[in-house]
Amino acid sequence: MAPDIGSTSITDHTDEAQMAQGGAALRSPGADEANAVRPGAEEAYLPRQALDRSPAALAPVLLAYPEGAPPGRYQARLTVFIDETGEVRRIRIDQGQLPAALASAATQAFMATRFSPGERQQRAVKARLSIEVEFAADADPQDHSL
Repeated sequence: MAPDIGSTSITDHTDEAQMAQGGAALRSPGADEANAVRPGAEEAYLPRQALDRSPAALAPVLLAYPEGAPPGRYQARLTVFIDETGEVRRIRIDQGQLPAALASAATQAFMATRFSPGERQQRAVKARLSIEVEFAADADPQDHSL
């Protein structure tokens, strides 16, 4: 059976204390170090509830289940840091566990996505979104042995 395409849903992050907790940072291998979000600089990225208009993906974010990734159902909550030009600067896993192949797939998908920037008082601003991702794939029936 072919694996399902991962699904994404965007959710509000209402607990700022939970947002401030660490989490594994995910960055694409070729990310520009000069523009990276440094720990401690995350406060400059406004949470969704502080915005007049939230960032929005300009195209669908397609999460394909990577070939060779372990079968199963995996969920995680990511924080996506989007600058005032709509470029994703950093991704942090706040909750959940993803195997390395799935974490890489999620990172690549979001880092490649352009967003309309968040706005506050009619100005583009740095923003952060909480996004839940889910990957689901059944084990290949041919792999079952008795």
